[in-house]
Amino acid sequence: GYCYGSGSIKIQYYDPTGLPIDFVRYRFINYNGKGKYRQSRRGSEIYLPLTKPTVWPEVYKDKTKPIIIVEGEFKALSTQIRVPSTTCLAIGGVDSWASEGSLLPSLRQIVWRDRPVFIAFDSDIVTKPDVQRAEYRLTAVLRAYGARVSPLRWAPEQGKGLDDYLHNGYDLLELIEKTNNKAGYNEHQYLYDLLSTWGFYKEKPIRFADCEKWGM
Repeated sequence: GYCYGSGSIKIQYYDPTGLPIDFVRYRFINYNGKGKYRQSRRGSEIYLPLTKPTVWPEVYKDKTKPIIIVEGEFKALSTQIRVPSTTCLAIGGVDSWASEGSLLPSLRQIVWRDRPVFIAFDSDIVTKPDVQRAEYRLTAVLRAYGARVSPLRWAPEQGKGLDDYLHNGYDLLELIEKTNNKAGYNEHQYLYDLLSTWGFYKEKPIRFADCEKWGM
C-alpha cells in the first residue's frame, strides 16, 4: 500500500467490464482515525463495486434494474456484499456526479429512462442544507434523463450511512419496498417537498427559507 501518516487505502476505479481506469483514490488515515482523500488526477468518476462475473454491462442497458447511489466507495461495496441482489454505485462526494454542469460521461452511458433510482445519502442529510442541495440537483438531472428517482430515508439512530444501516441489521429491500409502496417518503411527496423548499436564483438552487436572511 501507500503510506501516509498511519497508512492509507488504495481505491482503484474500474470500467463496467471490470478493467481498471486511470483514476485512483487514496484514503489517508491519520492518528485521530479520520479519513482524508487524495486522488490520482483531477475530476470525478463513478465507483462500481466489482462482482465476478461483473454485472455492470447488463445493468447499464437494462432499465428495469434499479440503481442505488451512495456517497463513498466503501458504502457501495458494503451494500453490494451484504445485499448481492442490488446494484449500488458510489460517487466520491455528493457533488461528484457532475462535469461541466451535466452528468459525468460514465453516468451518461447508463440507460436512465424509466429506471428506478434510489439516492441514499447519509441520514444526517436532514441537518445539512448543502447535502440537500446536492441531492436536489442530482434528482433534477436524473429526472431530466427520464429516471424515476426517490430518496431512501432512515432514522439517524438506525445508522449514519447505508453501510451502518445494514451493519445494524436493518433490511434494505424492505426500505426500498416501503419507498416503492409510498408508505413513507413517496415520490410525489418528495417532488412537492423539493418544489416547496427549493428554487433557483441566478441559475443556482437556493432554499426559500434563506431568502429573507439574504434580503431577497
